[in-house]
Amino acid sequence: RLEEAIKAFQNAIRIDPNFTLAHNNLGNALKAAGKADEAIAAFEQAIQLSPNYAQAHYNLANALLVAGEQDKAIAWYRSALAIDPGFADACKNLAKVLMDRGETEEAVALFKRVLQRNRNDALAKHLLAALQGETTSTAPQDYVIDLFNSVANSFDQRLVEELAYKAPEHLLNAVEKCAGKPHNA
Repeated sequence: RLEEAIKAFQNAIRIDPNFTLAHNNLGNALKAAGKADEAIAAFEQAIQLSPNYAQAHYNLANALLVAGEQDKAIAWYRSALAIDPGFADACKNLAKVLMDRGETEEAVALFKRVLQRNRNDALAKHLLAALQGETTSTAPQDYVIDLFNSVANSFDQRLVEELAYKAPEHLLNAVEKCAGKPHNA
């Protein structure tokens, strides 16, 4: 019920324009609704109201990443960590972005930093092992879920357009050929 949540946060902001949490939560709802640009504006407003609100810095970085603004996202992850050096999610997300960019040395250091605070962080363990050329028995469930969720909305399009996946079409043609019906796609 994202649209209802968006309207509720907008109403809260109309009542109190300085309500930092409402701006931050509005940004989260907008991001979840696929409105990255509007989410970015909401997080920026939350930060303007409360410059030391690390969660808003982190959320802004996440929204910028979705919008394809990787360099800006990195800067905001760093900003969140400057405010709260123990912010594990900001540390992990920054490490993942740096890892994707091939900046492995800093990514390794960041994953180690996460593990110093929480030795049981399965995602950090897994990605650190990968960066160091080690193999884990399985990928952590949270990692697999996050990976799936990150591509779920565009999976079909990517499968067909980027990978030229045509198995269903070929199967349909074969079935129709066997049934004596020509395919009219």
